[in-house]
Amino acid sequence: APVGKWDIVVTNPDGQSGSKTGIFTVIDPPIPVIRTVQPASGNRNATVSFTLSGGNFRTGMIVNFTNATFTAQDGTTNLTALIVSQTPTQAKGVLAIPVNAPAGKWDVVITDPDSPPVAKNGAFKVTDPLSPVVRSVSPASGSRNTVVTFTISGANFRNGLVVNFTNGSYTAPDGSRNLTTTVPSWTTTRIRGSLA
Repeated sequence: APVGKWDIVVTNPDGQSGSKTGIFTVIDPPIPVIRTVQPASGNRNATVSFTLSGGNFRTGMIVNFTNATFTAQDGTTNLTALIVSQTPTQAKGVLAIPVNAPAGKWDVVITDPDSPPVAKNGAFKVTDPLSPVVRSVSPASGSRNTVVTFTISGANFRNGLVVNFTNGSYTAPDGSRNLTTTVPSWTTTRIRGSLA
């Protein structure tokens, strides 16, 4: 419907009508407002769950994280988030940050069908992931020709991790210097596995 003044015309069943000129106004809906983005940062090659707080969020809105030095597969500078829940003042979503995403500040942009895009510039920061830190392993020894179940404590452990026990004087059948490990479970601070 065009923005502006509209007339109201009322017509009775007998055909008689009455009207009032310009009595109703169609206006643009209020534009979305982004107040905060939490968390305000995320690592490359990771998936981040985030919450946008603000106002005037409407169904069908699209949330993009943009950086002028990034080129997505579709040729844009956008990483499009998946919105999983939404109210007029809050939106929760998931953002997959690729390994080639530039580190640094990114803009958060909301686009909906009824208003121009709205950005919160530099509201999100893409960071390089921290290197894993190994603090301890338990047990600290194991007998030859046995399977040893171990727990490694540390920090910055991530999905897809590989654990190697290495020794410069050992050569495995594949030519590496690694003992084979299996890692059935892990958290960001603890790895549980077995060594054969």
